[in-house]
Amino acid sequence: IPVNNYHGLTISPSGGRLLVDRDLDGLDVYDTLGALLATLPTAKYYRFDRDERYLATFFNGTVHLYQDLKEVKTIASAEIDLKDMALDVTANRVVLVAPKRLEVFELTTGKKVWEFPLLEEERSFTSVDISPDGERIVCGIDVNLGTGVVKEKRHVEGYVYLFPIGGQTMASKKVTYGRWGVDLPRVAFSAGGGAVMVETREDVEKLRIK
Repeated sequence: IPVNNYHGLTISPSGGRLLVDRDLDGLDVYDTLGALLATLPTAKYYRFDRDERYLATFFNGTVHLYQDLKEVKTIASAEIDLKDMALDVTANRVVLVAPKRLEVFELTTGKKVWEFPLLEEERSFTSVDISPDGERIVCGIDVNLGTGVVKEKRHVEGYVYLFPIGGQTMASKKVTYGRWGVDLPRVAFSAGGGAVMVETREDVEKLRIK
């Protein structure tokens, strides 16, 4: 596929859709044979739902929700820039994480149902995912403990925050690693949803969920 002004890409969970980011020229969506299905407006973040009929994009404080590549809803966020987003149509949720705030919205109404601010100055969100059963949200949190030394030699710690989809009691686990890295740790649920994969600059760890 020849691409003008290539900026990045993502593949839908089943592999049936390929989304090519052309920066300010917009997003091109292709099928597995390379046929162009749609060209969508510019977005900085974009996520397919697991059944790939739905796609959410984010740009300049607005979530655009597409069904079968046709826009069906827009949702306004208090944040302009994100670190990550997650989409689950079955759970009727889209989750946004900016550096200092997590926001959870209902897809059908566009209403914000809960949020979680990070009050500690040195902490920031890095990543987010929704479990395959739509019941839980996992987030990565970065804490830089060595701001007075060269980045590559900083000691870094992070946290994994786990929430029920409704946002009640939070569980957390601390992770530490010796090598500094940008926007780490990265977190994602395993395919079955019984574990969380945690990526740092040094390794990938599997955390079992009880």
